[in-house]
Amino acid sequence: MVKNEVTSFGKLFRCLIAGAFIMFTLPSMFAQDHLTPEQFTGRWEMGIHGGTSLFFGDIKEKLIFPISTNVNEWRWAGGLNVGYQISPVFKVLLQGIYGTLSGTRRKWNVYFEAEYFETNMVVNVNFNNLFGDKRVKRRASVYGVLGIGIMQHNTAIKDLTTSEVIKTEGYGNGSGINGMTIEGVLTYGLGFDFIISSHWSCRAESVNRAINTDRLDGFEDQFPYDVYNYTSVGIVYRFGIAKRKIRKIEVNSFTK
Repeated sequence: MVKNEVTSFGKLFRCLIAGAFIMFTLPSMFAQDHLTPEQFTGRWEMGIHGGTSLFFGDIKEKLIFPISTNVNEWRWAGGLNVGYQISPVFKVLLQGIYGTLSGTRRKWNVYFEAEYFETNMVVNVNFNNLFGDKRVKRRASVYGVLGIGIMQHNTAIKDLTTSEVIKTEGYGNGSGINGMTIEGVLTYGLGFDFIISSHWSCRAESVNRAINTDRLDGFEDQFPYDVYNYTSVGIVYRFGIAKRKIRKIEVNSFTK
């Protein structure tokens, strides 16, 4: 079953790459007809981030807001990004995240705790440059996040009264690293980017992760797919320069 899930997400991964290639190459082809005094050039970046890691699924006390007592559902995560800005609109990133999750269902007298490691390929779409002028010197922007990836997790479902382990996912029985359970992940959300200088920026994101099974909390019931949210703030360093000067061409050189 796990092999079939990974294979299907592998096909989706290849389709996303093909679509991203088309989106990234077409804007650059048409951009040559609209040169400006300061033209964008691609650049690499690296970022670090951290924030809340909140679960939404079967084993959860309230539908939206997490509880903080018996047992605390507020958990945390952090990670790294490496990305490349392909055009003023599109950016592609590789992302790694490590975090924990928890959920409680007092009516069932159970709770779960999970640790996970997630890797993603993500595309960021700058909405300001998509729907407005493609400005190189824009200080702040809002962007959309869309991507796919792989989550590996260990999950323990426990008795709420005694903390005795009732059931586990992973912990040597999965197909991932050290026997962790492998899941496919679809990521989607929004972010805000504020440019501090030509190299540094501050970033805030709230991104949902939809899992392709209902096994993250170890309980398959009401929700067909488990979801968790990673809301983070981070700092980004951009390598190189963000623009280059276009050499001026004398008009009369074309009339000779």
